[in-house]
Amino acid sequence: MSGTVTLAHLISPTGANVTAPGSRIIDQWGHTYELRLPTDPTRAPYVIWRDGVLNAASARVTRLYAYAGWCCQLNSDGNWWYCDASGNWVAWQNPTKHSASPSGTIITGTDAYLWDNAGRRFNITPGRQIAINDTLDPITANVKQLQIKAGPAQQVTNSGGVWNYGGTPGSWTNVTPAPPPPPPPQPIPASGLYKVSNGRIYAPDGTPFRARGVNVCYTRAWGDGSIDIGRVTPARLLAAFPGLSFVRFACWRGALPSPQDAAVIAWVNALTAAGVVVEIELHYTGNAVAASDVTANAWLSGMAGTFKGNPRVWYGTQNEPHGGGAAISAMMKGQHDAIRAVGATAPVMLCCGDPMGEITSMDHAAIGAMSNVVWDMHYYSWMLFNGMNWSPICSALTAYQSKDGAIPVICAETGDGDGSSARGSNWQSVLQQSLNNPGGFAAWVINWVSDQADCLWAVPFDGSVIQSDYGQMVAAAIKTSAGSFG
Repeated sequence: MSGTVTLAHLISPTGANVTAPGSRIIDQWGHTYELRLPTDPTRAPYVIWRDGVLNAASARVTRLYAYAGWCCQLNSDGNWWYCDASGNWVAWQNPTKHSASPSGTIITGTDAYLWDNAGRRFNITPGRQIAINDTLDPITANVKQLQIKAGPAQQVTNSGGVWNYGGTPGSWTNVTPAPPPPPPPQPIPASGLYKVSNGRIYAPDGTPFRARGVNVCYTRAWGDGSIDIGRVTPARLLAAFPGLSFVRFACWRGALPSPQDAAVIAWVNALTAAGVVVEIELHYTGNAVAASDVTANAWLSGMAGTFKGNPRVWYGTQNEPHGGGAAISAMMKGQHDAIRAVGATAPVMLCCGDPMGEITSMDHAAIGAMSNVVWDMHYYSWMLFNGMNWSPICSALTAYQSKDGAIPVICAETGDGDGSSARGSNWQSVLQQSLNNPGGFAAWVINWVSDQADCLWAVPFDGSVIQSDYGQMVAAAIKTSAGSFG
């Protein structure tokens, strides 16, 4: 009996068991099997009827068992047999204790099985999900192949993620190998500016720069709307996160601060004086605004006019834009050009849409016409649930180049949320990937109330108490990665 089995359109599931008359097994060819009492008592307890006809050779049968599309029988002597396509019974091993597929076994089609070291049977369904002992595991998706590596069953997704099965449905552990570290960047001549070169960001003195940071909201956008930078002071941020090098300053649609706001100017200048880069970011969310949008471009150019003499102030295009790659890249270029028009030369961060379609369909010419730009890509649990690991997302962005060549990537939003207020079950894996991004990261968010997820501070929300697991993980990454450039 082969270990690779053709799937049937209608079969009894593996584990179906018949020990008395009244039930039946259906094999992968549609044949039916049932137990009946024999007329000859020496053949008791049962004989087998196949497709309504007595199998003359059957005798002393105690059990019928369905396994991977085959009908198996157990007799009184403890011997197992399976019925082949021609109706012949062939001696076999105990199907309830199937041996594991050899390490290195790989299946990619929907017409084969493999077994792990616990005897569980796995196959890929036509919808590219995984069935375990004929039961669909609904958490699986976009499965490229199944494989056995030293015992555990593994799935490989289309995006390159590798996951070990943990023994119960839904319990898959991400074991995707980390990509090899890039060679350490070398300093470039001092320029007096933050400058992109060869896919890296360099500080004004020519040394490599890596973002290690957090997001701060100008207003309490999902609270009372009040201005929040009076609570989140530069001194509190620096004390809470030793090693901080980057703050993404999220300014929400409908509550944009004036470029001449004295409190904002003082807040930004205090952070940059302490050596922290501040990205002033247009936190619109929704479809990409037009490249000529007056409100967006005027606000960004106003901020750039105020801070263009401060090399530690960067600028960010519309947050998480949607509506297709052409519209997104046109919006990016329109906002980039508005910033450059007032003489600001600091980096402009281009915030991307959703991974895959909204990235791969952007206009190469629009991206190629911009200078000193950095990708702002976000990473949350819902992306990983859909089989998207961080490294392949970044790889998709390498298809584009600016006037400076390769464009570096900062994961400028990441957290333990799942896209709502709830915590994602895979949040630690998300953070392990995003916090190790070579270009750096900015965790979401400095909060003002407790919530289920994405809260860096705990009561009393003044930075004196860091949230116990997520917040501490981010704080440790900011501190321990200080001076690390990937």
